[in-house]
Amino acid sequence: MRSVREWVLTDHGVAAWDDICDAAEVDSVMRFPPQRDFQDEMEARILEVSTQVLGLSRTDAARAFGRHWACVYALRVYPFAYEAIHDVVAFLETVNEIHRRVMADTSATPTFLELRWLTPTQLAIGYRSRRNLIGLLKGLIEGYAFYFGEDVEVTVTSAYRVELTFASPSPSYRSEAPRGQS
Repeated sequence: MRSVREWVLTDHGVAAWDDICDAAEVDSVMRFPPQRDFQDEMEARILEVSTQVLGLSRTDAARAFGRHWACVYALRVYPFAYEAIHDVVAFLETVNEIHRRVMADTSATPTFLELRWLTPTQLAIGYRSRRNLIGLLKGLIEGYAFYFGEDVEVTVTSAYRVELTFASPSPSYRSEAPRGQS
């Protein structure tokens, strides 16, 4: 949740963060331990209240947060994740390994993604997470597409799946078995 706090403070200011924390009934100076499972109820409450206080739809809030995460926060905190990665698909193919790496010495339960090409311009992503934040996943993918300068439409097709549609055939397209499996 440090990243949400940073996003709100950067884009909306201290007063907005204080209002969000007041409405969510959490301490605004609370220390968020990195890479640990955060109380899911509190996390969901902060995210939901953020949309209300900031006057944003869930989609717009997820998109704004996703851009902040991909272009500012993760770039600074996890620079190794960007090494030799030049497009959104290549990045998404590494997410499971990134999660294993950054959460190796913690009690956190990482999100798991399974990528499967449907056509040269359409990629399905299966999503497994006990947090059930598929809208946030959509925003994060949109943030990475923005970071890598790609024209990608991200559609939530269920609580456990998003589909990416590329404007032109992706150079990352591979007709093969699903990737991301442990």
